[in-house]
Amino acid sequence: MTNRRTDDATLIEAVRILSRTIQTDDGVIAACLAEVAARLAELVDERRSISTLLQKVESLEAENNRLREERRWVPVSERVSKELERVLLFDPTIPDFPRTNTHIVIGYFRGLDDIVSPWHSPDGRGPTHWMPLPPGPEGNG
Repeated sequence: MTNRRTDDATLIEAVRILSRTIQTDDGVIAACLAEVAARLAELVDERRSISTLLQKVESLEAENNRLREERRWVPVSERVSKELERVLLFDPTIPDFPRTNTHIVIGYFRGLDDIVSPWHSPDGRGPTHWMPLPPGPEGNG
């Protein structure tokens, strides 16, 4: 596979040489070829800029996916957090009081089957999902 930059530079240089070597009485063809070479150079620069932007988009999408995975609600049946790590717990048995963050409390896991939560479900079902606590505000570390 040839190097695209080398191919681009070779093509542009060939058109420039052609514009200098073709002689006509009015010079129109040479001027047109010189304009073609200039436009080709612009297109190559644009393609490089687009390529750079596409790489940046790809990088940002990867970072977004990483953050989404890091901050998703994890089913308790899938896995639990590190022991004693404070997490948000989603417990559908918590009453849905007006003006509250419905069914969400802060708690932690003490082993696989021991969830410590300020809410204790009367039927013993407990939280179904958890997620890590977000970091605190910057500068309040």
